[in-house]
Amino acid sequence: MRNQCVAVGRMIAASISQERGFSLLPFLDLKVQDHSIKNEIDAAGLAVVKSTQYVLGQYVADFEKEFAKYSCAAEGIAVNSGASTLHLVPLAAGIGKGEEKLVTVPASKPSDKGEN
Repeated sequence: MRNQCVAVGRMIAASISQERGFSLLPFLDLKVQDHSIKNEIDAAGLAVVKSTQYVLGQYVADFEKEFAKYSCAAEGIAVNSGASTLHLVPLAAGIGKGEEKLVTVPASKPSDKGEN
């Protein structure tokens, strides 16, 4: 497990040092990956739909545990949106009402085509 965490850390560091991007994780060819595990993805998606547990439930709890393990974190918390994340992070960090903190916002790098 420790070797996996070190490998993930190295991937992140290598990605940050890339000249043409700000991504923290390397880009993947998801079509290739999807093809190799298509049956597993389809079965998992169908199981969620059949359960009708789109919010909370056992599938989300399982995802949180697996993602925490993958990212070498003690806990994983799934949220419904980026806005919920921005609300939750200060609470988790213990920043209370009336306290002021300055934070940076990740910026996307415009492409040479003028797109973000």
